[in-house]
Amino acid sequence: MARFREVVKEDAFEEAIRRLAETYPRIEDVVTALEWDLARDPDPVHHAIPGTSDHILRTPPHPPNIPSLRVLYSYDDEKVHLKNAMEASVRISD
Repeated sequence: MARFREVVKEDAFEEAIRRLAETYPRIEDVVTALEWDLARDPDPVHHAIPGTSDHILRTPPHPPNIPSLRVLYSYDDEKVHLKNAMEASVRISD
């Protein structure tokens, strides 16, 4: 039987999702799917951030009312930590 990791939503992630939910009420559907997926298999098929244990994944958009997201997360053998989220269309400055 598969073993699932506990998903921990950190404060910055929860605040980002609250802000996004003001514009995109169904954003929680994305979070639910993300939790399900990462609890089962968080291995980084996404971008690892060099020198850290963090990874960034990008969710697909679901037009017209759910944008693509960038999600910052890390994981170990027991837990997945959802650290932050933002619309993927927002540019990240250097």
